[in-house]
Amino acid sequence: MRLFGDLLEDLIDAVVNSPGPALAERRAAFAAEPMAGAPGAFAEKVRHRAYSVTDADIDSLRRDGMNEDAIFELTIACAVGEAYSQLQAGLKAIGGRP
Repeated sequence: MRLFGDLLEDLIDAVVNSPGPALAERRAAFAAEPMAGAPGAFAEKVRHRAYSVTDADIDSLRRDGMNEDAIFELTIACAVGEAYSQLQAGLKAIGGRP
């Protein structure tokens, strides 16, 4: 049986290092690094107000040259990155391993 930590490392590795059309954006989104333009605005929205993402946000990414695969990758990287950040903060708060 694999431990949670091992599965988490595999997930992060897949998000950050798997080949795909939006590798640079995916890495920046996971790490919550600033990004310019539509990808940056979208990443910020997914991290902090995912419930407010609209078709207009997706259309903006398309106009910026992103295809469906790149948009999906960016979305997943933002969500997993934010979840990981919150997990680390929670573990630190309870004295667990960050």
